[in-house]
Amino acid sequence: MLEEVCAGGVGGPQPRTGSGLRSHARHRRVISGPPASDRSAAEAGWQDSWRGDALVVALVMVVVVAFNWLHVGAYQTLSPVDEFQHVDYLYKAGKGQMVGRGDLVGDEAMHEEACRGVDAPGFEMPCKPIGSYHPSQFQEGGQNTAYIHSPVYYFGTAWVGKAIVRATPIDNLFKAARLLGPMWVLPALLLMVPTMRRLGAGIVARVAAGILAVTFPTVLHATSTVNPDATALLGGALVLCVPVLLAGRWTRPGGRVVDGLAAAASMALKPSNLVVLIAGAWMRTDLSIGPARADSDAPDTQDRLRPGPALSRSVSAVLPMLLGAGVVSAVMLVVQARLARSEPDDIQMLHRYTVEAFPWGPFAESFLSTGQFSAAGESSNYLAPFLRLPFIVVSSAVIAFASLVVTVAAALRSDRTAAMARSVLIATLLGGPALIAVNFILQGIFVYIPVRYYMSLIPGVVVVGAATVGRWRHGPHALAAVAVVWSGALAFALIAAQ
Repeated sequence: MLEEVCAGGVGGPQPRTGSGLRSHARHRRVISGPPASDRSAAEAGWQDSWRGDALVVALVMVVVVAFNWLHVGAYQTLSPVDEFQHVDYLYKAGKGQMVGRGDLVGDEAMHEEACRGVDAPGFEMPCKPIGSYHPSQFQEGGQNTAYIHSPVYYFGTAWVGKAIVRATPIDNLFKAARLLGPMWVLPALLLMVPTMRRLGAGIVARVAAGILAVTFPTVLHATSTVNPDATALLGGALVLCVPVLLAGRWTRPGGRVVDGLAAAASMALKPSNLVVLIAGAWMRTDLSIGPARADSDAPDTQDRLRPGPALSRSVSAVLPMLLGAGVVSAVMLVVQARLARSEPDDIQMLHRYTVEAFPWGPFAESFLSTGQFSAAGESSNYLAPFLRLPFIVVSSAVIAFASLVVTVAAALRSDRTAAMARSVLIATLLGGPALIAVNFILQGIFVYIPVRYYMSLIPGVVVVGAATVGRWRHGPHALAAVAVVWSGALAFALIAAQ
């Protein structure tokens, strides 16, 4: 039909001679194939599908690996944030051993620290052959304080690391472990990227937000040193992304089982993921009885707001998550008790932080923490020197503050993105006090909660940011510009430090 209209005039088909034939041929070339709207729909179709997600994950992982290599190459010393203890647990896990309370560090870890040094003043040790040191020469009297952590990170990294050492020129487990940080980022991205798409983020916004997430200084440091914080993104994504990915199936029995297993896996990665469990509980309640209710087969609004049904729905929404995390926590406490070889009073670290009464003052102050939205001061003083450069600290602080503003703005809406935003803000407020209370109840100690313990909330911030900014007219391209400028500045700092 289109060809006939182009071939003829108003009064019907005209003879095709001379220039008319050439004009007709040009029209046929332009019109042949699907209309422009169909082509754009097809392009949007693959971008808004698993193929688009796969491309986003692949692009972000290239960035993750590149920055990991740069960080590992530029940072030869051990991090002051307990990397010594983590390295010892890593080597013991490679031998199939778990660390218990009172265990002393082994020869491999002592050799690594003596020969590499620590990124902190006051420690100097001559580099000697392995086996030349005694644990009493090292911090904490040589006691390994990493026994409080789950063994999942250490065993997973050690097993893969040993295979890499056997198959590549990398000559020891410590080097392999530092390069394996991206291994824990990949499954987090496989959850975060489809969640961004489900909430409306386009492919540009997904790529840009993913790059900002994996290159943020606290994340980059955790995934480029031997540290169970490398699992923080995965722990957060398991709790915050699963309800969105399951959609309507989340409220069904099978969905509840998956939800409980996801929370159990998150807690198995690191006990400090209690922070994201607070966010998860709020989010599930919001999705069940709040303005962001997502399950289409729920009762009508009036029934939802009645006290009885509302309480029942909120409990059924949160209970699987709490059961999954609770069972894992109980198992870890039992295992730690069985592995203990010393009383708590004999552990130097615990003795140093033991308090007689509950610390009400610091507990109240902890409500003021900005958590994962922090990017300066205490939150950066443990990072590698090139991540503490003024232009890096200022840039990351601007990004953190902008993410806070976007999260607050998103929380004012009434959709699933808003539910996630509200849950992140609530957990930021309550996470520190909750961890202080747990530490006092279980161990009788008080420590100020470092902002890195909030890292499991970063997936929520990133998903909310991508979905919210992605709705703005020029938002995705603005987000991409920020990601390019930030990653360029960070790459400059890392390359200059080589």
